[in-house]
Amino acid sequence: MQEDSKIQRISLKFSDHEDEPEFLLVELDKELQNLIEHNPDEQIVFKAGLDSKSSVMCTRNTTYSVRQLIQSNSLLLFQSFHPSELTLRDSKHSYLELEQIFGSIIIEDKISYWNEDDSEKQVPSSISLQDFISQVPASENEIRTFLGLNFTILKNNTLYRMSPSYIMTLMDWMFAVIQQLRADFSAIDVKKIKEIAKEDEVDIDALYSIVWSISKSPFLSELDIVAIDKSLVCFWIGRFLLEDAIIMEISQFLLKWEEKLPENCREFVSLDMLKGFYFYSGTNTIQYFSSSQLPRDPTRCFQVLFDIKSKWRYDEIWPFVETLAVDKSKVEALLLKYGRKQATKNGVYINSRSTW
Repeated sequence: MQEDSKIQRISLKFSDHEDEPEFLLVELDKELQNLIEHNPDEQIVFKAGLDSKSSVMCTRNTTYSVRQLIQSNSLLLFQSFHPSELTLRDSKHSYLELEQIFGSIIIEDKISYWNEDDSEKQVPSSISLQDFISQVPASENEIRTFLGLNFTILKNNTLYRMSPSYIMTLMDWMFAVIQQLRADFSAIDVKKIKEIAKEDEVDIDALYSIVWSISKSPFLSELDIVAIDKSLVCFWIGRFLLEDAIIMEISQFLLKWEEKLPENCREFVSLDMLKGFYFYSGTNTIQYFSSSQLPRDPTRCFQVLFDIKSKWRYDEIWPFVETLAVDKSKVEALLLKYGRKQATKNGVYINSRSTW
Protein backbone atom coordinates (compact mmCIF):
# COMPACT_ATOMS: atom_id res chain seq x y z
CA MET A 1 0.00 0.00 0.00
CA GLN A 2 1.26 3.47 -0.91
CA GLU A 3 0.07 6.50 0.98
CA ASP A 4 0.36 10.27 0.70
CA SER A 5 -1.45 13.06 2.57
CA LYS A 6 -4.80 12.50 0.85
CA ILE A 7 -4.77 9.33 -1.24
CA GLN A 8 -4.38 5.68 -0.25
CA ARG A 9 -3.44 3.14 -2.92
CA ILE A 10 -4.01 -0.52 -2.11
CA SER A 11 -2.87 -3.35 -4.37
CA LEU A 12 -5.83 -5.57 -5.32
CA LYS A 13 -5.95 -8.99 -6.93
CA PHE A 14 -8.88 -9.40 -9.32
CA SER A 15 -10.52 -12.67 -10.24
CA ASP A 16 -10.68 -13.71 -13.91
CA HIS A 17 -13.70 -15.99 -13.45
CA GLU A 18 -16.26 -13.47 -14.69
CA ASP A 19 -16.18 -10.81 -17.39
CA GLU A 20 -18.27 -8.35 -15.39
CA PRO A 21 -17.93 -9.28 -11.72
CA GLU A 22 -19.63 -7.41 -8.91
CA PHE A 23 -17.30 -6.33 -6.14
CA LEU A 24 -18.12 -6.18 -2.46
CA LEU A 25 -15.76 -4.59 0.04
CA VAL A 26 -15.45 -6.03 3.53
CA GLU A 27 -13.54 -4.54 6.44
CA LEU A 28 -11.41 -7.16 8.21
CA ASP A 29 -9.77 -6.95 11.61
CA LYS A 30 -6.25 -8.34 11.98
CA GLU A 31 -7.42 -11.65 13.48
CA LEU A 32 -9.82 -12.38 10.64
CA GLN A 33 -7.34 -11.21 8.02
CA ASN A 34 -4.66 -13.55 9.37
CA LEU A 35 -7.14 -16.41 9.51
CA ILE A 36 -8.08 -16.01 5.84
CA GLU A 37 -4.50 -15.47 4.64
CA HIS A 38 -3.00 -18.40 6.53
CA ASN A 39 -5.90 -20.86 6.32
CA PRO A 40 -6.97 -21.12 2.67
CA ASP A 41 -9.37 -23.96 3.54
CA GLU A 42 -11.20 -21.95 6.20
CA GLN A 43 -14.93 -21.96 5.48
CA ILE A 44 -16.61 -18.54 5.51
CA VAL A 45 -20.41 -18.66 5.62
CA PHE A 46 -23.02 -15.89 5.50
CA LYS A 47 -26.32 -16.63 7.25
CA ALA A 48 -29.56 -14.82 7.97
CA GLY A 49 -29.82 -13.32 11.46
CA LEU A 50 -32.55 -14.07 13.96
CA ASP A 51 -34.84 -11.35 12.61
CA SER A 52 -34.18 -12.38 8.96
CA LYS A 53 -33.45 -8.73 8.12
CA SER A 54 -29.92 -8.93 9.49
CA SER A 55 -26.99 -11.13 8.50
CA VAL A 56 -24.04 -12.75 10.19
CA MET A 57 -20.77 -14.07 8.86
CA CYS A 58 -19.31 -17.19 10.42
CA THR A 59 -15.93 -18.86 10.43
CA ARG A 60 -15.61 -22.31 12.00
CA ASN A 61 -15.20 -20.80 15.47
CA THR A 62 -16.44 -17.21 15.41
CA THR A 63 -19.57 -15.24 14.52
CA TYR A 64 -19.59 -11.67 13.18
CA SER A 65 -22.45 -9.25 12.71
CA VAL A 66 -22.59 -7.72 9.23
CA ARG A 67 -23.58 -4.11 8.65
CA GLN A 68 -23.43 -2.09 5.43
CA LEU A 69 -21.91 1.35 5.89
CA ILE A 70 -22.40 4.15 3.36
CA GLN A 71 -19.65 6.75 3.04
CA SER A 72 -19.38 10.03 1.19
CA ASN A 73 -15.96 9.25 -0.29
CA SER A 74 -15.64 6.97 -3.30
CA LEU A 75 -13.44 3.91 -3.38
CA LEU A 76 -12.12 3.49 -6.93
CA LEU A 77 -11.13 -0.03 -7.99
CA PHE A 78 -8.61 -0.10 -10.84
CA GLN A 79 -7.00 -3.03 -12.57
CA SER A 80 -3.59 -2.79 -14.16
CA PHE A 81 -3.16 -4.71 -17.41
CA HIS A 82 0.10 -2.88 -18.12
CA PRO A 83 2.43 -0.90 -15.83
CA SER A 84 1.38 2.34 -17.51
CA GLU A 85 -2.29 1.42 -18.04
CA LEU A 86 -5.01 1.44 -15.37
CA THR A 87 -8.61 0.44 -16.04
CA LEU A 88 -11.41 1.50 -13.70
CA ARG A 89 -13.33 -1.66 -12.79
CA ASP A 90 -15.76 -0.24 -10.26
CA SER A 91 -16.43 2.52 -7.74
CA LYS A 92 -17.83 1.87 -4.29
CA HIS A 93 -19.59 4.12 -1.80
CA SER A 94 -20.16 1.43 0.82
CA TYR A 95 -18.51 -1.52 2.53
CA LEU A 96 -19.46 -4.22 4.99
CA GLU A 97 -18.44 -3.70 8.61
CA LEU A 98 -17.86 -6.86 10.66
CA GLU A 99 -18.03 -7.03 14.45
CA GLN A 100 -17.40 -10.14 16.48
CA ILE A 101 -20.50 -11.22 18.42
CA PHE A 102 -21.79 -14.25 20.29
CA GLY A 103 -23.73 -16.61 18.07
CA SER A 104 -27.51 -16.70 18.62
CA ILE A 105 -28.60 -20.28 19.23
CA ILE A 106 -32.29 -20.89 19.90
CA ILE A 107 -33.59 -24.45 19.75
CA GLU A 108 -37.23 -24.10 20.84
CA ASP A 109 -38.66 -23.51 17.35
CA LYS A 110 -36.35 -25.96 15.54
CA ILE A 111 -35.59 -29.03 17.67
CA SER A 112 -38.47 -31.23 18.83
CA TYR A 113 -38.68 -33.09 22.13
CA TRP A 114 -37.80 -36.76 21.94
CA ASN A 115 -40.76 -39.02 22.71
CA GLU A 116 -39.93 -40.40 26.16
CA ASP A 117 -42.95 -42.74 26.33
CA ASP A 118 -41.83 -46.24 25.39
CA SER A 119 -45.38 -47.25 24.64
CA GLU A 120 -45.61 -44.66 21.87
CA LYS A 121 -43.48 -45.72 18.90
CA GLN A 122 -44.13 -42.75 16.63
CA VAL A 123 -40.91 -40.79 16.03
CA PRO A 124 -41.46 -37.02 16.22
CA SER A 125 -40.34 -34.89 13.29
CA SER A 126 -37.40 -32.58 13.92
CA ILE A 127 -34.39 -31.11 12.11
CA SER A 128 -31.18 -32.70 10.87
CA LEU A 129 -27.84 -31.71 12.39
CA GLN A 130 -26.58 -30.23 9.10
CA ASP A 131 -29.74 -28.20 8.52
CA PHE A 132 -29.55 -26.87 12.06
CA ILE A 133 -25.93 -25.80 11.58
CA SER A 134 -26.77 -24.08 8.28
CA GLN A 135 -29.82 -22.22 9.64
CA VAL A 136 -28.65 -21.04 13.05
CA PRO A 137 -26.79 -17.67 13.08
CA ALA A 138 -23.68 -18.94 14.85
CA SER A 139 -20.39 -20.61 13.95
CA GLU A 140 -20.33 -24.39 13.63
CA ASN A 141 -18.13 -24.92 16.68
CA GLU A 142 -20.32 -22.61 18.78
CA ILE A 143 -23.34 -24.69 17.73
CA ARG A 144 -21.68 -28.04 18.42
CA THR A 145 -20.50 -26.85 21.84
CA PHE A 146 -24.01 -25.65 22.67
CA LEU A 147 -25.59 -28.94 21.59
CA GLY A 148 -23.08 -30.92 23.63
CA LEU A 149 -23.80 -28.92 26.79
CA ASN A 150 -27.59 -28.83 26.47
CA PHE A 151 -28.73 -32.46 26.50
CA THR A 152 -29.25 -32.90 22.77
CA ILE A 153 -29.95 -36.35 21.29
CA LEU A 154 -28.86 -37.31 17.79
CA LYS A 155 -30.83 -40.18 16.20
CA ASN A 156 -30.43 -41.01 12.51
CA ASN A 157 -28.73 -37.64 11.99
CA THR A 158 -31.80 -35.90 13.46
CA LEU A 159 -31.61 -33.68 16.55
CA TYR A 160 -33.97 -33.96 19.51
CA ARG A 161 -34.03 -32.39 22.96
CA MET A 162 -35.09 -33.83 26.29
CA SER A 163 -37.50 -32.41 28.83
CA PRO A 164 -36.08 -31.36 32.23
CA SER A 165 -38.09 -34.10 33.98
CA TYR A 166 -36.65 -36.78 31.66
CA ILE A 167 -33.13 -35.41 32.16
CA MET A 168 -33.54 -35.46 35.94
CA THR A 169 -34.86 -39.04 35.81
CA LEU A 170 -31.88 -40.22 33.75
CA MET A 171 -29.41 -38.34 35.96
CA ASP A 172 -30.89 -39.96 39.08
CA TRP A 173 -30.59 -43.37 37.39
CA MET A 174 -26.99 -42.67 36.38
CA PHE A 175 -25.91 -41.50 39.86
CA ALA A 176 -27.52 -44.58 41.40
CA VAL A 177 -25.52 -46.80 39.02
CA ILE A 178 -22.30 -44.90 39.75
CA GLN A 179 -22.89 -45.41 43.47
CA GLN A 180 -23.65 -49.09 42.89
CA LEU A 181 -20.35 -49.46 41.00
CA ARG A 182 -18.55 -47.42 43.67
CA ALA A 183 -17.06 -45.42 40.83
CA ASP A 184 -15.29 -42.09 41.19
CA PHE A 185 -16.71 -39.08 39.36
CA SER A 186 -13.24 -38.36 37.96
CA ALA A 187 -13.10 -41.65 36.02
CA ILE A 188 -16.47 -43.03 34.94
CA ASP A 189 -16.37 -46.19 32.81
CA VAL A 190 -18.92 -45.39 30.11
CA LYS A 191 -18.91 -48.95 28.75
CA LYS A 192 -20.05 -50.36 32.10
CA ILE A 193 -22.75 -47.69 32.40
CA LYS A 194 -23.87 -48.53 28.86
CA GLU A 195 -24.12 -52.26 29.66
CA ILE A 196 -26.34 -51.60 32.65
CA ALA A 197 -28.41 -49.15 30.60
CA LYS A 198 -29.15 -51.88 28.05
CA GLU A 199 -30.23 -54.24 30.85
CA ASP A 200 -32.50 -51.54 32.30
CA GLU A 201 -33.78 -50.58 28.82
CA VAL A 202 -32.47 -47.04 29.13
CA ASP A 203 -32.18 -45.10 25.86
CA ILE A 204 -28.47 -45.24 24.95
CA ASP A 205 -28.56 -42.05 22.85
CA ALA A 206 -30.16 -40.20 25.76
CA LEU A 207 -27.52 -41.63 28.11
CA TYR A 208 -24.71 -40.30 25.90
CA SER A 209 -26.42 -36.92 25.86
CA ILE A 210 -26.35 -36.86 29.67
CA VAL A 211 -22.67 -37.85 29.68
CA TRP A 212 -21.70 -35.11 27.19
CA SER A 213 -23.59 -32.41 29.06
CA ILE A 214 -22.20 -33.06 32.54
CA SER A 215 -18.64 -33.96 31.57
CA LYS A 216 -17.84 -31.28 28.95
CA SER A 217 -17.04 -34.09 26.49
CA PRO A 218 -17.17 -33.09 22.81
CA PHE A 219 -20.55 -33.44 21.15
CA LEU A 220 -20.99 -36.89 19.53
CA SER A 221 -17.82 -38.24 21.17
CA GLU A 222 -17.79 -41.87 22.32
CA LEU A 223 -15.19 -41.91 25.07
CA ASP A 224 -14.53 -44.99 27.22
CA ILE A 225 -13.65 -43.00 30.36
CA VAL A 226 -15.06 -39.58 31.26
CA ALA A 227 -14.77 -37.23 34.22
CA ILE A 228 -18.07 -35.92 35.54
CA ASP A 229 -17.95 -32.18 36.24
CA LYS A 230 -19.50 -31.82 39.71
CA SER A 231 -20.16 -28.11 39.24
CA LEU A 232 -22.14 -28.85 36.05
CA VAL A 233 -24.21 -31.46 37.89
CA CYS A 234 -24.92 -28.88 40.58
CA PHE A 235 -25.81 -26.19 38.03
CA TRP A 236 -28.24 -28.27 35.99
CA ILE A 237 -30.09 -29.76 38.94
CA GLY A 238 -30.42 -26.32 40.55
CA ARG A 239 -31.62 -24.78 37.30
CA PHE A 240 -34.22 -27.49 36.66
CA LEU A 241 -35.52 -27.30 40.23
CA LEU A 242 -35.99 -23.54 40.02
CA GLU A 243 -37.49 -23.72 36.52
CA ASP A 244 -40.04 -26.23 37.78
CA ALA A 245 -40.91 -24.17 40.88
CA ILE A 246 -40.74 -20.78 39.08
CA ILE A 247 -40.75 -18.80 42.36
CA MET A 248 -39.15 -19.94 45.62
CA GLU A 249 -38.05 -18.58 48.95
CA ILE A 250 -34.25 -18.55 48.85
CA SER A 251 -33.43 -20.64 51.95
CA GLN A 252 -36.06 -23.22 50.99
CA PHE A 253 -34.69 -23.47 47.46
CA LEU A 254 -31.07 -23.89 48.63
CA LEU A 255 -32.13 -26.65 51.02
CA LYS A 256 -34.11 -28.48 48.31
CA TRP A 257 -31.22 -28.06 45.90
CA GLU A 258 -28.72 -29.64 48.31
CA GLU A 259 -31.05 -32.55 49.08
CA LYS A 260 -31.42 -33.38 45.38
CA LEU A 261 -27.68 -33.50 44.68
CA PRO A 262 -25.24 -36.39 45.09
CA GLU A 263 -23.33 -35.80 48.31
CA ASN A 264 -20.03 -35.06 46.57
CA CYS A 265 -21.63 -32.21 44.57
CA ARG A 266 -23.23 -30.29 47.43
CA GLU A 267 -20.21 -28.10 48.13
CA PHE A 268 -20.87 -26.19 44.89
CA VAL A 269 -24.36 -24.98 45.85
CA SER A 270 -24.50 -21.20 45.45
CA LEU A 271 -26.91 -18.78 43.80
CA ASP A 272 -23.89 -17.41 41.91
CA MET A 273 -23.97 -20.60 39.80
CA LEU A 274 -27.42 -19.69 38.49
CA LYS A 275 -26.82 -16.06 37.57
CA GLY A 276 -28.63 -15.32 34.34
CA PHE A 277 -31.41 -17.75 35.27
CA TYR A 278 -33.19 -15.90 38.06
CA PHE A 279 -33.97 -12.49 39.45
CA TYR A 280 -35.00 -11.28 42.90
CA SER A 281 -38.79 -11.05 42.90
CA GLY A 282 -38.78 -10.05 46.57
CA THR A 283 -36.37 -9.53 49.45
CA ASN A 284 -36.08 -13.25 50.16
CA THR A 285 -37.49 -14.80 47.00
CA ILE A 286 -36.13 -15.56 43.54
CA GLN A 287 -37.97 -16.23 40.28
CA TYR A 288 -36.79 -18.30 37.35
CA PHE A 289 -36.03 -16.37 34.16
CA SER A 290 -33.52 -17.42 31.50
CA SER A 291 -31.35 -14.98 29.59
CA SER A 292 -32.10 -17.05 26.48
CA GLN A 293 -35.67 -15.69 26.61
CA LEU A 294 -34.42 -12.14 25.95
CA PRO A 295 -34.27 -10.49 22.49
CA ARG A 296 -30.78 -9.94 21.11
CA ASP A 297 -31.60 -6.38 20.07
CA PRO A 298 -30.34 -4.15 22.94
CA THR A 299 -33.37 -1.81 22.97
CA ARG A 300 -35.86 -4.66 23.13
CA CYS A 301 -33.69 -6.57 25.60
CA PHE A 302 -33.61 -3.71 28.11
CA GLN A 303 -37.30 -3.04 27.54
CA VAL A 304 -38.14 -6.59 28.59
CA LEU A 305 -35.83 -6.40 31.61
CA PHE A 306 -37.23 -3.08 32.85
CA ASP A 307 -40.77 -4.34 32.25
CA ILE A 308 -39.99 -7.13 34.71
CA LYS A 309 -38.83 -4.60 37.28
CA SER A 310 -37.56 -1.03 37.12
CA LYS A 311 -34.64 -1.49 39.53
CA TRP A 312 -31.98 -4.20 39.29
CA ARG A 313 -28.91 -5.00 41.31
CA TYR A 314 -25.88 -4.45 39.11
CA ASP A 315 -24.56 -8.00 39.54
CA GLU A 316 -28.10 -9.31 39.01
CA ILE A 317 -28.73 -7.66 35.62
CA TRP A 318 -25.21 -8.13 34.22
CA PRO A 319 -25.57 -11.87 33.33
CA PHE A 320 -28.71 -11.05 31.34
CA VAL A 321 -26.95 -8.50 29.12
CA GLU A 322 -23.31 -9.63 28.99
CA THR A 323 -23.76 -11.45 25.67
CA LEU A 324 -25.03 -8.33 23.89
CA ALA A 325 -21.40 -7.58 22.96
CA VAL A 326 -18.09 -9.43 23.06
CA ASP A 327 -16.37 -6.26 24.29
CA LYS A 328 -17.37 -5.84 27.95
CA SER A 329 -16.86 -2.06 27.77
CA LYS A 330 -19.63 -1.96 25.15
CA VAL A 331 -21.93 -3.87 27.50
CA GLU A 332 -21.19 -1.33 30.22
CA ALA A 333 -21.97 1.47 27.78
CA LEU A 334 -25.33 -0.15 26.96
CA LEU A 335 -26.17 -0.39 30.67
CA LEU A 336 -25.53 3.34 31.05
CA LYS A 337 -27.43 4.13 27.85
CA TYR A 338 -30.63 2.36 28.86
CA GLY A 339 -30.31 2.60 32.64
CA ARG A 340 -29.05 4.85 35.40
CA LYS A 341 -26.39 3.56 37.78
CA GLN A 342 -27.11 4.25 41.43
CA ALA A 343 -24.56 3.56 44.18
CA THR A 344 -26.03 3.01 47.65
CA LYS A 345 -24.76 1.64 50.95
CA ASN A 346 -26.51 -1.63 50.02
CA GLY A 347 -24.76 -1.95 46.66
CA VAL A 348 -24.90 -0.70 43.08
CA TYR A 349 -28.22 -0.67 41.21
CA ILE A 350 -29.34 -0.06 37.62
CA ASN A 351 -32.61 1.86 37.34
CA SER A 352 -34.75 2.23 34.24
CA ARG A 353 -33.86 5.41 32.37
CA SER A 354 -37.20 5.84 30.65
CA THR A 355 -40.78 4.63 30.56
CA TRP A 356 -41.23 2.01 27.85
